[in-house]
Amino acid sequence: MTSPILKRTRFWTLAAAVVIALVLKTRMEPEFVYGFLGSAVWAVLSFWVVEALMRFALVPPGTPRNGRAIVGLVIAKVALYGAAFWVLLSGFVPPVSCVFGFSLLLIVLVVAAVVGKPTLSIPPPAE
Repeated sequence: MTSPILKRTRFWTLAAAVVIALVLKTRMEPEFVYGFLGSAVWAVLSFWVVEALMRFALVPPGTPRNGRAIVGLVIAKVALYGAAFWVLLSGFVPPVSCVFGFSLLLIVLVVAAVVGKPTLSIPPPAE
């Protein structure tokens, strides 16, 4: 029951992160590249956990919820945030690289939405 736009966003974010990391590898220090790539992967994992959480938590009325899956996903989300805080506070990678890596997911999501619906256009003004 995953949406095609969400699946494309996850795939293209990871693909773009690898390509950008290979380019950055020639110009930046390794810590920056690892921070960028790691935060892009973190963003995709976090995005997937939120997507799965919504899929399990938002069910039609009368349909039973899978409580174990919801609790497991909430624990996974907390663990992901804990790992992110630990990485940021430990100083292993520059925070700016993490901002860029996380922002990549948002950029790809917008591009996937625009490309996915090419029929969207502004209607001509009414006469």
